[in-house]
Amino acid sequence: MPEINNAANVPAQTSRQFNLISAALAFALWGGWAFYVNSRTADEAGRSSPLTSGLTQGVGSFVITLIMVRAVTWLYHRLPAHPSRVVLPAVATVAVTGSCLATAHALVGTPSIVQTIAPALSVAFAFNIFTAIKL
Repeated sequence: MPEINNAANVPAQTSRQFNLISAALAFALWGGWAFYVNSRTADEAGRSSPLTSGLTQGVGSFVITLIMVRAVTWLYHRLPAHPSRVVLPAVATVAVTGSCLATAHALVGTPSIVQTIAPALSVAFAFNIFTAIKL
């Protein structure tokens, strides 16, 4: 997670290895969750397999993890100094990523979209708040 270098007032960068490991863990955790949640409704006609839902969520979580901290940091530094700048970047980031995930799951025919993405978005929101507070 980036921290502010107080001398230069510039966000410090996390290592590429840390970012990739975090993204891979997000892929495994949330992709596995999506597989589990959607495995109960896999027999419905015209719906995707739990594997398709798991891969969709896993890839989405991987990509989102790579860009989320940068997006929150970018938004935070462009908002005026006000307590709302802790919450607004989290709301905006989760709204955009949640919309993208919901659309992706609708396109692949995920049976339980809300149950699939709600836990990941809840954790993302809390993480984004924490990131903004650290900034």
